Amino acid sequence: MPKGMTENVSRAGTNTSAGANQYNVFSTWLGVISSLNKNLMPSATGCSRPNGPTRLGPTRSCINALTLRSANSMIIRMRKLTAMTNIALVSRIARSIQSIPNMRLP
Repeated sequence: MPKGMTENVSRAGTNTSAGANQYNVFSTWLGVISSLNKNLMPSATGCSRPNGPTRLGPTRSCINALTLRSANSMIIRMRKLTAMTNIALVSRIARSIQSIPNMRLP
């Protein structure tokens, strides 16, 4: 007889926790959905009129100037950059040569 009483007690405990878990799943999903609704609605009302073109999405103003240049102006820009780089390189070489004793440029 003690065998049957032990079996009934163990079954009663599992049925109670299984029922609690069953109802807990529903309340968890309802809580997640209500939390999302509460958090997303204020952000949607704050952005009812977005800035800029909505069809193209956000843009970066620092990139716009480069994309609007023509091919000719890009070539001219590269020539200016290489000329300035050459001038800087020559002046740096001249300064390093002048720093060596007994080597002076006229």
